[in-house]
Amino acid sequence: MVKHSNLCFTVGIMKVSVMKKISAVVLFFCFHALLIFFQVHKQSHYLKLSYDIQKLQTQHAQLTQQKSHLLYTLHTYQQPRQIQAIAEKKLFMKSIELKDVKKSYETTT
Repeated sequence: MVKHSNLCFTVGIMKVSVMKKISAVVLFFCFHALLIFFQVHKQSHYLKLSYDIQKLQTQHAQLTQQKSHLLYTLHTYQQPRQIQAIAEKKLFMKSIELKDVKKSYETTT
């Protein structure tokens, strides 16, 4: 009877030992699967951010080009000849002489 209970105890210990080994292996594989998942997630996040950076760099280049064009246009329109041409052609204004200004001032007073 003692041998039977020792045998059962030994088998029980072996089962517990095997279960601990199986649990350790399962835990090991689950941990590595989790690490792989995080690595894939990190890589996909990195690719998304790289794509966003590329889009922002393209947008920055377009805005820089647009700024240069607008500055060129501004400097063009600030030229006195250009101002006079716009006033005459688009606003239908006429040049006046100094004698006309004096007459206009005299009529208002």
